[in-house]
Amino acid sequence: MIDVSLISEQKYTTNDAPPEVSPQNIRGGGGKVGNLQIFWDPLPPEEHNGQNVGYIVYWKKKQMALEDKWEEVRHGRVGVGGWGG
Repeated sequence: MIDVSLISEQKYTTNDAPPEVSPQNIRGGGGKVGNLQIFWDPLPPEEHNGQNVGYIVYWKKKQMALEDKWEEVRHGRVGVGGWGG
């Protein structure tokens, strides 16, 4: 006699987490003097690690010293879901 086991399907939901990879193909240009434009290829949905993906871009003028303050721009849903600042 062969033992037959029942197969059950269980679903689990985990908390959102920061993506484990960074966006690719980061580039800039095409703007007017005094206007910084930065572009990147967004992460595919399977690399989001949750519903609330966003990006934080830090920048400063090239002539500034290393210890000078960096500027920050947020794009998307950064910080929603308990991570990302």
